[in-house]
Amino acid sequence: MSLMELLENEVNEVDGDKQDLYLIFSLANEDYGIKISKIVQIVEMQTIITIPHVKQHFKGIMTLRGQIIPLMDLRIRFSLPEGEYTDRTSVIVVNVEDQQLGLIVDFVKDVSSIAEKMINRSEEIRNMNNKSQYIEGLGKIDKLVAILVDVEKLV
Repeated sequence: MSLMELLENEVNEVDGDKQDLYLIFSLANEDYGIKISKIVQIVEMQTIITIPHVKQHFKGIMTLRGQIIPLMDLRIRFSLPEGEYTDRTSVIVVNVEDQQLGLIVDFVKDVSSIAEKMINRSEEIRNMNNKSQYIEGLGKIDKLVAILVDVEKLV
């Protein structure tokens, strides 16, 4: 299924329960998710053009089809240990405040539908530590629990 087909089917209802589609990805052996509606495209790691004197989590920029896109390493943004970029490293291009931003992740896993009732949005989770300010909640998908990222709060 293409990204456009996923976007068209972004919100489903199953047995009266609202469900959203999330792209599930990995960072430092943990599962994270971003709402499909925020995603423009997913590309393999590109050549990074470094820009001096920017925040550490901004790795630089990439050009994609003639467009300049800033790159943010989510490992660094979330204060996780830095990792090497591999052939599985991906860039998730998202829309944030009408601008595109590339999020560098270890690898993309899957697209999953998460029912609203399966998302824990409690304040206790969001107040746990610094990286919690970027968390929308915890989504339960079968036996997997994914940390759902609020991309609007990343910048």
